[in-house]
Amino acid sequence: SRTPPATPADDFDPSLRRTDLALLAALSVVAVAVVFELATRIEPGAVRLDDAISPFSIAVLPFDDLSGNPDEQYFVSGMQSALIDGLSRVRNLRVTSKVSTLPYRETGGQILDIALQLGVARIIEGTVLRDGDRVSIALRMHDVEKDQQVWSDRFEDELENILILQARAAQEIANQVRVQLGPEERELFAAKGPVNAEAYQAYLKGVFHVERLSPDDIRSAAVHFQRAVEIDPEFALGHWGLSKLCQFRAQMGILTPQQARETCIVPLARALELD
Repeated sequence: SRTPPATPADDFDPSLRRTDLALLAALSVVAVAVVFELATRIEPGAVRLDDAISPFSIAVLPFDDLSGNPDEQYFVSGMQSALIDGLSRVRNLRVTSKVSTLPYRETGGQILDIALQLGVARIIEGTVLRDGDRVSIALRMHDVEKDQQVWSDRFEDELENILILQARAAQEIANQVRVQLGPEERELFAAKGPVNAEAYQAYLKGVFHVERLSPDDIRSAAVHFQRAVEIDPEFALGHWGLSKLCQFRAQMGILTPQQARETCIVPLARALELD
C-alpha cells in the first residue's frame, strides 16, 4: 500500500502502481537468487562457527595406543605432548593446552561436541604404535565447519629420529590448515636431529610422572630426568626436564623460593646453552 502524500488530494489512490509491482517482483527474484546461492555453498552437516573461534585454532586429543601395553602409556602421552609443543611453535596457530584435552581421554564423545567445548575449528586424533625401535604415528584431522575428516597421514621412523618425525608431522598439519611458516619456524623445524633413544625414553618417563603430580611421581620423575642426562649429557631436553621438575617442586612448597633460584636456573641455562 502506498503512503499518502503530506497533503492528500481527494482523488488519492493507495493501491500499488505498475512500477511498484515491477519493483517488488524484481526484489523477489533477487531474494530467491541470494537464498539459492547461500544454500548451494553450505555443505550438508556443516556448522557455522562462532566468530570468536579462530579458523586457525586446533586441539590435539590424547592418542590411542595400538600396542595394548599399559607400560607404553608414558610414550603415547609423550607423543601427544610433543606434537602440541611443535604446533605451539607455529606463531599463527592457536593450540589448545594438553591439560584441556585430558578429560576426553576416557570419556570420548562426538568430535563436533568436543571441538565446540574446546572452542577450536579443528581436531587432531591419532594412534601410536612402537615396535622395538620403530615408531609409527597415524594422524587424522577433523574440520568442525565441514563436520568431516579432511586429512589423514602416517609418519614412521626409527626412535632415534623421533624429533625429526614430530617436526614433519607438525609442519604437515600447519600446511593443511594453510598457515604460512616464517623463516624462523622453518629453521627451527629443520634443526631437529637424531637423539639418543634411551635418553629420550627416560625423558618421556620423567615428563609422564611430573604431570601426575603425586609425591611418589615427583620422586620417580627426578630419577628418570637424572638418568636421561647421565645417558647423554648433551641432551637438552633432559636438562630442561630437571628444571621443569625443580619448578614443580617449588610450586608444591618442597623447595623455598631461595632454593628454587639456586637450583632451577642451572639446568635451564644448560638446556638453553645446548639448544
